[in-house]
Amino acid sequence: MNRFILAAHGRLGEAFLESAEMIAGKQDRETVFAVPFLPDDSLDCLTCRLRAIIEKYPQDQFYILCDLKGGSPFNASFLLSRKFSRVHVIAGLNLAMLLEVLLQRETIQGIEDITKIVENSKTLMYVI
Repeated sequence: MNRFILAAHGRLGEAFLESAEMIAGKQDRETVFAVPFLPDDSLDCLTCRLRAIIEKYPQDQFYILCDLKGGSPFNASFLLSRKFSRVHVIAGLNLAMLLEVLLQRETIQGIEDITKIVENSKTLMYVI
């Protein structure tokens, strides 16, 4: 099974998930998780919270959607992806990407499908 973690600064991941639910309906919180990184949190604390979710489902693939490449949520996620081959990290989380992931999660077969979703979400950005 595919599971998704939204790892972002502050409560941004939670806000993205709530916003996505306004559009796509309630989500199963056992398959989609939002993990905040708050001002008093350490990188180790965040890594432990992410690891606890990953270790709870040892047979499943995890896709961690992070807000910024190089930020603490990304760095913690990247460390875990080096330890667990079933963990994949995607940076640049946005609402369009999240909606597409949620709507297609049952058919996602691997990182190639996630890459297509990322590419599609880029086409939804405009300057007018």
